[in-house]
Amino acid sequence: VVNSQIYILGGGVSGLITAYELLKLGKDVTVIEKQEELGGLAKSFSWNGFEVDQGPHIYHSPDDDMINYLKTEFGDVLYERDHFAANYKNGKYYPYPISREFINDLEIELQTKIKNELEEIDSQSESEVTATFSEYVNSIAGPTLTKLFFKDYPEKLWGMSTDVLDANWAPKRVSILEKKRA
Repeated sequence: VVNSQIYILGGGVSGLITAYELLKLGKDVTVIEKQEELGGLAKSFSWNGFEVDQGPHIYHSPDDDMINYLKTEFGDVLYERDHFAANYKNGKYYPYPISREFINDLEIELQTKIKNELEEIDSQSESEVTATFSEYVNSIAGPTLTKLFFKDYPEKLWGMSTDVLDANWAPKRVSILEKKRA
């Protein structure tokens, strides 16, 4: 058996874990990354005297096997805690994920508009077939919440319009909860 060279394009989290597992198997691995640092979107850097975090620093998954893998392999550099997240927009913090409790705290006109849109969604017997991220989010959150929280950031992150981004990117990222939670 010849031990051939394996090249991994991209030194983000997925590329690095792939290289790590292949190295454990004794493979000859080279990671090629176009940026100066490894880590993909998950990194910190100094800017104007501040330490700035970029990208995913928080990992969550419904997959117990993945959680156990990360704890086993990297537990010495990971820690668990309750984490409350918020979107910062126009000088205000908005709790995330979105909850009906949060909606009740909005100004009455905006609250009423969003509640009416969610009522319309809830009254539909069957969800429509959606092809794009934008269509999917609109079918769950309605147009107002979509415009407020689920358009600009995904487009900035993925570098493409949510009108063309596949709907499969949306399901695990969008939900409307009853109460605020960690």
